Parts: sequence; C-alpha cells; structure tokens
Amino acid sequence: MNTNIRSGHVIVMDDEPVICSLVSKALSRIGLEVEEANDGSAALELLHNKLSTGFEESKCVMILDLIVPAGMGGKEALLSIRENTPGVRV
Repeated sequence: MNTNIRSGHVIVMDDEPVICSLVSKALSRIGLEVEEANDGSAALELLHNKLSTGFEESKCVMILDLIVPAGMGGKEALLSIRENTPGVRV
C-alpha cells in the first residue's frame, strides 16, 4: 500500500449517521485516520483543528454530502475549503 495513503487523514461528512459510519469503517480498515461530521460547519471545524496541529493540507481528504437539510452542505463547505485550504483534496 502507498505510504502516502496510510498517513492520510479523512473527514467524512454526512447527515446520515449510518453512511458516515460505513464509509469511516471502510477507510479505517485500510489504515486511514478518519473523523466524522454531520454537517459542513462541523467538518470545517475538524479540518481546522487537524491543520492547526501542523498536519499537511495535501494529506487531508474530505468526503462531503452535497445536501444537508439542517445545516451547511458539502457545496458550501467546498467553497470555503477551496478559498482557505486549497491543498485539501475533496
């Protein structure tokens, strides 16, 4: 396995807990560090916290649900990520 993949950090954002859990478990099994968020603002906070520890943007990946009825969706989060942390893969 590529060592870059193993050292990556993934934030999975979905308002459906079952989907978050399923995706997180699958990614964890291949050696990735995974965090879950239920909306875009929580995902951005997790990203900010991770990057504030000195973790490289290029090793961060965000998986975003585009539509979140009760909060910030993936589209809005993506715009913020592109503006503030362009090295993060989405």
